[in-house]
Amino acid sequence: MKSQEFEEFLDNLKRYDGKIWLRILGQTHPQYNEIPFWVLVSGPEQVETTVLKLQKELYPLQGVDGLNVTLAVSSYRDGLKCQHVMYHGEELFSDDALEEIDYEPICRERRRSLFDDVYPDDPWALPPER
Repeated sequence: MKSQEFEEFLDNLKRYDGKIWLRILGQTHPQYNEIPFWVLVSGPEQVETTVLKLQKELYPLQGVDGLNVTLAVSSYRDGLKCQHVMYHGEELFSDDALEEIDYEPICRERRRSLFDDVYPDDPWALPPER
């Protein structure tokens, strides 16, 4: 997939920022045979809707140029990062994908991430490290 095509695809997904999820980011990593997507949700209540929407939206990318779609869905709360679900390749598109969602995830201390760099003005963004 060409860079321009991917950017247009990602821009289309970003239309749902603030509606289905808070933010979505994606990149192509041909060196790792993957097309990773990271989604930030407000909490567990948005995870299932997010996964169902992205199953439909991301399916056309699965296997393109031999690359696997990966998806990580996380939330931030009280200085913690909570990982609700992580899919690799066909796992996302399986009939039992929703069974993988962790509605009471283990949360860890939050550190700066790609979301903080791309969206530094969002209310949850951490300031740059000095």
